Amino acid sequence: MLTDRSQGGSSIVDGQFEVMMHRRCLADDGRGVGEPLNETEPIFTHQKLIYSPIQLAASQYRNLTEQLQNPVWLFFGNTDDINFWTNRYKASFSPLKPEALPKNVKILNAEFLEEKKILFRLHHIYSEYSNVCSNYQYYLWFIS
Repeated sequence: MLTDRSQGGSSIVDGQFEVMMHRRCLADDGRGVGEPLNETEPIFTHQKLIYSPIQLAASQYRNLTEQLQNPVWLFFGNTDDINFWTNRYKASFSPLKPEALPKNVKILNAEFLEEKKILFRLHHIYSEYSNVCSNYQYYLWFIS
């Protein structure tokens, strides 16, 4: 089970599991918080349950984790003249095409060091024992 926030879970009885989303106790339970917990406000969470053969679990888990933890961000604005807006602001930026990286490599972050210099940190998302892809050496070229 994948969640978008820290949650406790267990499977005490075969065929079922439970997830703790709120911790509620009206007296300090001595488990690290140091005060009573009475969380009553609603929470909104996303959870995904993976049901697959064990051989495919790692690849599915990693891909869903990427989607859950790094969602696409949409931005909106008001304008009467789209040409004015696109001439004034850069409408897109793509230093690296998605197909330039293999599916097991993700951009962890990008840092602008100075003019025309960007530091990319890449992340191999599968373990060396995963059946998704083999370990290869990749070369990336950036053209400015």
